[in-house]
Amino acid sequence: MLPSVTQSQGTEQVRPSLWYAAIAAPFLLAGVLWSGFLFYRGIVGIANSMVRTTIPNPVEVALHKDLKYTIFLELVSDPANSPTPQLQASVDCQVSSLPWGTPVATAQPTVHFTYSLPSVSGRSIYEFVAPNDGTYLVGCSNLRGWTGTARTAVGTGAPEAFGRLVLRCLLTGGLGVVVALLIFIRVIMLRDQSRREIRSRGLKPV
Repeated sequence: MLPSVTQSQGTEQVRPSLWYAAIAAPFLLAGVLWSGFLFYRGIVGIANSMVRTTIPNPVEVALHKDLKYTIFLELVSDPANSPTPQLQASVDCQVSSLPWGTPVATAQPTVHFTYSLPSVSGRSIYEFVAPNDGTYLVGCSNLRGWTGTARTAVGTGAPEAFGRLVLRCLLTGGLGVVVALLIFIRVIMLRDQSRREIRSRGLKPV
């Protein structure tokens, strides 16, 4: 009696190749890189919009009535100082209107805002509302917890601008992620459809 012979099942390549999913990678990478570029450029723009001076030198700034302004403490990096000094450093600041030197009340910021740039890190420490249009004198002294160079920076709308910046970066990066995800899902769907068609012809998908 002759042994039975099992007929081998034919095979067919599943298409498209899984390598086509790699097309999603450039879109994902572009979204992340562009989002990072926008974030860095936005932070630099916010920092450049401020008026600054080296502590303890005061600075004169032209302010507008009823606008809220924020005072930032900027620390210039120095290898001799601690790499994480922001929470330890503090300074006393006073604001007065010119020419009579009338004091303006300052308070702790309602929204704490920090930023980091090459060799400089900043943190909001006070905020105030200008009672009238005019020139004001902002002076900070009695720096504590930091032995290197420190600066005072004064600006308005920084926390709000930062919020808009984060949203813009999330949308930009999210667009790249969505496009990459759609490409990946489409490739998987086409491969699944290809497997079903191959099996319907009695072949084995590979």
